[in-house]
Amino acid sequence: AVQAAAATAGRRGRVAVAAAGTTANGAEDGARSTSPTSRRATTLEAPPELVTSVDPSKGPEGTYQVGIDFKNWLQSAEEEIEAVDLRVEGTLPPWLRGSLVHAGPAKFEFGDDEFVDWVDGQAMLYRVRIRADGKCEYRNQWLDTSNHRAHREAGRIAVRETCSRPSLEHMWERFMYMFEPPNNENGNLHISQFAGTRCCSMSVGSSLLEFTLSDMKTLGKVNFN
Repeated sequence: AVQAAAATAGRRGRVAVAAAGTTANGAEDGARSTSPTSRRATTLEAPPELVTSVDPSKGPEGTYQVGIDFKNWLQSAEEEIEAVDLRVEGTLPPWLRGSLVHAGPAKFEFGDDEFVDWVDGQAMLYRVRIRADGKCEYRNQWLDTSNHRAHREAGRIAVRETCSRPSLEHMWERFMYMFEPPNNENGNLHISQFAGTRCCSMSVGSSLLEFTLSDMKTLGKVNFN
């Protein structure tokens, strides 16, 4: 049935191309044989205007000119969910097993302080596991980093992230922070597997943070020595 459909689609495609070519040639030949007074003018539509800039003031509040609403991207998560079964619609192939793991920013403020960039959102690990019984299990857990612990204990942004800095009262502290590199333990952009079955999470310029796939527990920075 699939082959027949493909063959039919192929024949239709060839017929359409041939018809289009014949029509074009016929129109061209007709244009040559028609007197100048009987020729019809062809109107060409101008291409759509390209969006070359993004201006938040052009759209509704919280949206950009291109019509994309980014407000939900900066909505913080608070809850960790431990191993709940998901509803499966239909059936999964009996050979399908394994885990799909994702990392992303999930916490964008501490107290009255807000991160200035999406990439500074604190990392959350998400996992969907397909078990041998054909059921799916979901779990999410914070990536346990020194950055995240410091922010939570202080109730504000306490250490420097990639783009955000803590609120400092003294001028000297602000001056010194200009020369301190970010701690970069916030692995919120990418998951990788190495050395067989070991898993780590990382971000732009961050350390590699290892975690266990079975219980999503953070083990700390990867040491390659």
